[in-house]
Amino acid sequence: FDTLPASHAYRRQNRGYEGLALSPDQQHLFVALQSPLQLPPDPNVGRDSRNTRILRLDLNGHVTGEYVYRFDPAASFDPATGARARDMKISGLYALSDRQVLVLERTDFVAKVYIVDVSAATDLRSWTSPSGALNYLESLNADGALESNGITPLAKTLVIDLDTVDGMPDKIESI
Repeated sequence: FDTLPASHAYRRQNRGYEGLALSPDQQHLFVALQSPLQLPPDPNVGRDSRNTRILRLDLNGHVTGEYVYRFDPAASFDPATGARARDMKISGLYALSDRQVLVLERTDFVAKVYIVDVSAATDLRSWTSPSGALNYLESLNADGALESNGITPLAKTLVIDLDTVDGMPDKIESI
């Protein structure tokens, strides 16, 4: 689509659009970036960021919303393996409605499913970085940093920690 945000050209190599989900009314397509963007001037800011993005598009390919999805801190999400922020990924989406989506957040060893609702989150299409820096959003990693910069990320509610399910394989990549 030529309507995607220009910043999405800075997706990390082999970490592009990982999840797609069509809303039950078949009017909205949700698309997740697997990992944070690597924006200039310092791509490492993105590699170590906790902030990635979920888009909502209409079926003509026009973006109708862009929202921040905040990963859990890697050390608490996957403490046994020494996971780092750059190990966190979104690997699957499942739309429950035109505003609620199940999100599969994972490392290579731990996977959890959350529900998010876009209706209370900031639509990034109407937000401007106070610093004007392209990578500003990716640098807002401290708790409360997004909110103090006028961004309400997607609120997450844990649905299931797949690590607690007997016999579940380590690497889950879809819902």
